[in-house]
Amino acid sequence: MEDAQPETTQKKVKPKPLAEVQINARCFVRDVEERDLERLTWFGTLGEFRDSIRDNFQAHVEGRRRYLVADLQGFPIGQTVVSL
Repeated sequence: MEDAQPETTQKKVKPKPLAEVQINARCFVRDVEERDLERLTWFGTLGEFRDSIRDNFQAHVEGRRRYLVADLQGFPIGQTVVSL
């Protein structure tokens, strides 16, 4: 006789959204510029990454990496770095 195992399946509860917002905005990808560096720390809240951001920028300038930002109305809202 097999040991009876309790059924442990639980319903997955989908969290209820607080609000739904539809945003229609044009964003484009471009090379990082030196003026972006401070903004990429989100006004200091990501200050611990300042050295990393500066190092990646320098590598981009030297052609060792490609540093791209997603630009929304002149503000970098995202970033990615590709090693070459």
